[in-house]
Amino acid sequence: MQSPGITLQSSSDSERAREGETSLEGHAEESSSALSLYDIRTRTPVSVLPALNDASNFVHIPCDTSTRLLEQFRNENLNYLPCIHIPPHVTPQELMQEKPFFWYCLTAVLTPNLIERESLFTKVHDTIYQKLVVETTPSMDLLLGLMTFMSWKVYCAKPFLNFYSHLLTGLVSELGINKAPRKDQSVLQGFNRAAGLKTEPAMKRTLEERRAVLGCFVITSSIASSLFKSDALRWTPHMEENLEILASTKECFGDELLVWLVRIQRLAISTRIGQAPDTRISEE
Repeated sequence: MQSPGITLQSSSDSERAREGETSLEGHAEESSSALSLYDIRTRTPVSVLPALNDASNFVHIPCDTSTRLLEQFRNENLNYLPCIHIPPHVTPQELMQEKPFFWYCLTAVLTPNLIERESLFTKVHDTIYQKLVVETTPSMDLLLGLMTFMSWKVYCAKPFLNFYSHLLTGLVSELGINKAPRKDQSVLQGFNRAAGLKTEPAMKRTLEERRAVLGCFVITSSIASSLFKSDALRWTPHMEENLEILASTKECFGDELLVWLVRIQRLAISTRIGQAPDTRISEE
């Protein structure tokens, strides 16, 4: 009489075992699916990292809203830190295509809704980590975006300015815009010059690069003065040259304002450390 009971118990156990196997198979499929969204090499969720070369991955906002945000940034934000000049004829679509990360940071800091803004900020953090820490791919787009993010991020649950100030300084160093462009020093270029062959002309700094490095100096020196945890971007003779060029060219009203901001920061630093404001630090 016990045999059927034993048989039934065994059947029940078998069914539970089969169900467990099915459950494990399903879990394995889910894990495999989740793994496909995870980059094993970088150990970073791929789905949250937008590609910088595709502006459509960043933000979708109506045309009238994007126009309003751009005008707001031009007329309000840049009156306080004119680290970039956006000519009046430049449209949001053009800016989005040319500098997608900068455009994304612009829209993030100007988004009025707190929940949406924090979501955008999270994606900004992820992109900065991916592009600077993992891939180490510096660009002017990243630099301008990071400057915008640091300057106008109104709230953060965790302190980030000190860490990002170091990232900003490192990014400037990687781009080399704090020093004069390197002249041709390769053996091949030297041979071409000696043989009278055509050589590539020396690269010249753009006004955008000159503004950016001076803006980085203002940002990092302000953070250093406030937090006492980090050093400002070191002043170089090339940055002095940038200051003089912007003061003389005055392509836009913001250039004159930026020049005065830099001079004020340098005076404040010299007062704090007891060093003459016109002292230049070697580029070597």
